[in-house]
Amino acid sequence: QKRAYRLGRMSRLPVKMSYGKRDKGRDRFLSDDEELRMLDWFDRGGYEDMKGLFIFYLDTGARNAEAHTLQWSSVDLHTGTIRFEGDRTKNGQTRMVKMSRRMALEFKRIYLLNGGKSGFVFGHVSKRGFERKWLEVRDALGFGDDKQFVIHMLRHTCCTRLLSAGVDIRRVMQWMGHHDIKVTQRYAHFVPSKLDDVVDALDNLHAKTKAGVFKLSAVFSKLYLAHFGHTIGTLVQPQ
Repeated sequence: QKRAYRLGRMSRLPVKMSYGKRDKGRDRFLSDDEELRMLDWFDRGGYEDMKGLFIFYLDTGARNAEAHTLQWSSVDLHTGTIRFEGDRTKNGQTRMVKMSRRMALEFKRIYLLNGGKSGFVFGHVSKRGFERKWLEVRDALGFGDDKQFVIHMLRHTCCTRLLSAGVDIRRVMQWMGHHDIKVTQRYAHFVPSKLDDVVDALDNLHAKTKAGVFKLSAVFSKLYLAHFGHTIGTLVQPQ
């Protein structure tokens, strides 16, 4: 382009776009206390349907589009399974998850109230409506200035909690629908219990080493007494 400009083929150089620093991704996830406060806010406001979608995001780790396009034909209330169809997932692959106990109760409630009215599980909750309530609860709990306090962090929370519970990372990858295990591994350093496991392992090793030293000392003491005890007894015996 610079050469074309010098040769007169371009009247001016195009404006160079600045992309800024690359976003390294959100680190935010929901704490247990924050979850309880949000559930309480939904309950006190009478937003039962919003609460149901909130629990769904949190316990399945579903993406926004997966939640709002989920149909009853992909839900089995008897086996407690939810199937995210490949034509609606980010990586194009179908995956299946199981309902938590509270999620199963929510699905049964939703089905009894709205199951016959819409083919979509959350057809009674608009995307815009939930987003508005999210902003309300965010401000009500004092997180208005937290730019990472977004709906998608519920997906991060689900993944982090699964890893914290010790679920195999490949199973977590399948549950979340990650295309590469490296994506799942990003969440590993957000799991404090992993560090606890490491220090526990070190403490156990130290305890075993200390016990081994004491045991070895006892063995040497017995050998020493067995070998030199008679001689020592003779030397200290009165004449």
